[in-house]
Amino acid sequence: MNNVFNNKYTYIICILLAIIVAFSVVFFEKKNKSESIVRIDGEFANEYPTVEALKQDSELILEVTANSVNTLKYEGLVFSIADSNVKKVYKGSVPGNTVKILETGGTFEGKEYIFEDSPVFKVNESAIVFLKKYSGPVASDAYYVTGSIQGKFRMAGGKLKPPHFAPGELASVRDLNNLKLN
Repeated sequence: MNNVFNNKYTYIICILLAIIVAFSVVFFEKKNKSESIVRIDGEFANEYPTVEALKQDSELILEVTANSVNTLKYEGLVFSIADSNVKKVYKGSVPGNTVKILETGGTFEGKEYIFEDSPVFKVNESAIVFLKKYSGPVASDAYYVTGSIQGKFRMAGGKLKPPHFAPGELASVRDLNNLKLN
């Protein structure tokens, strides 16, 4: 009887230890993940409350898919350059079938930098982008997203996803018809 009693307690103690170990692993994994993400906040130089305003202020409007993404640090800020295949041109003209898109943020030295909760392009990710020509020291022959993040609509399963902090009409964009590009 004493042996059964001891086995029962041993079993309960083993289960409790397994639960404590599992909880510790999950807790520390989440803690390490959150420490490897750096959120960058900023203000937009221009806010685009309508699709029309965004269209008018953009040099290019394209459907693209990122082939490769290179990240660099310049004067304390992390930037990514996505070399992207142009799938369709809605406005402007692109020499060749690729375009470089410069964004703030990216993965650098084991940390992911995210500007205004809008991650940069990942390889093979597709989007409709509203672009302006970039002129500056970070990249050559590149374009940046109009309105910082406002002009980037991720594509997934035939649907569009507006940027996290999209103002006004841009927040309701869910498909190409909402962008009135045709």
